Amino acid sequence: MTQRTFEISHEPAPLFRLVVEVGEKHIALITQNEENIPGKNFEYFNFTEEENFEKVLKEIKEQSFLFNKEYQQVKIVWSNAFAQCVPTAVSSEEIINAVHQSLENGLGETRTFVDRNDTITLPYLANKAQYNTLQIYFPKATYTHKYLEIINRFVHFSSSEKLDVLAIFYQGYFIICVKQNKELQFINALEFSSGTDVVYHILNAAKQLNIDITSTRVILSGLIDGDSSLFKEIYKYIPIIDVDTAGNAPFLNSEFSEYPSHYFVPFFKYV
Repeated sequence: MTQRTFEISHEPAPLFRLVVEVGEKHIALITQNEENIPGKNFEYFNFTEEENFEKVLKEIKEQSFLFNKEYQQVKIVWSNAFAQCVPTAVSSEEIINAVHQSLENGLGETRTFVDRNDTITLPYLANKAQYNTLQIYFPKATYTHKYLEIINRFVHFSSSEKLDVLAIFYQGYFIICVKQNKELQFINALEFSSGTDVVYHILNAAKQLNIDITSTRVILSGLIDGDSSLFKEIYKYIPIIDVDTAGNAPFLNSEFSEYPSHYFVPFFKYV
C-alpha cells in the first residue's frame, strides 16, 4: 500500500515545472517556477519494492494535490545505485556501453540513460516498466539521475574547496559523495540497517581515498534525526559533522517548521 509520509502546502504551487524523484521505495514531488525556485509545497510517498509500480502511481494520483496539476515541464530524477561516473574527456560510446553492461542489474528489464556535464558523464540504468508507466502520465518528461544533480550542486558549484563528505539519508540507504577542490572523488548509494553500517561505509570510503576522517567535515541531510541512534553512532566515530542547508529554499526553517529542515534539503537543493 502506498503511504503519503509528508504532505506540505503553504501557497499555490508554481505550475512551471513538476519534479518527480523516483527511488526504489519512494516518490517525492516538488514544484519549481521559471527561475528554478521551488514552491512551498512537498509530497513524499513510500511504497515497497514488491508493489506494482503502475498501481503505485495510480494510488499517488488519487492522493496527491501536486501530481494532478498541469505543468509546462516535468523532470524525473532517478535515485538508484545503478550508475557510474566516467570522465567526460574519455566517455566514448564504447566505454558508455561497457559501463551499462557492467552495472549490477537488480532491476529486471532496464532502459539505459546517459547524463553528462563538462567533466562527468554518467551512464545509468532504470527499470523499463517504471519508465513506461511514467511515460503514460508524463509523456514529455525529461530524465536525469540524482548523482548528477548532487555533483552539479555539491561538487562543482560549491564555494568551498575543502575536502567534504556529503551523506544524504533515505529509508534504508544513503548516498555518499566526496569532493575536494571542486572535483568529484567518489559517489555511491549504499544500503544500511544500522548506524554501524553507515560508519563502516564512510570509514571505508575514507580509507580508499586516503582521507583522515578525524579532520574531515561530514555533511548530513535527509531522513535522519539528531537524537536518533543512527546519528549518535555516526558522531561517535566522525567528530566534524554539519547539517546541510538549502539556500534556494530559505523557507524550510519557517514554513516547514513542524519538521527538521534538513529532512527536505535533498529534494529542494539536489534536483
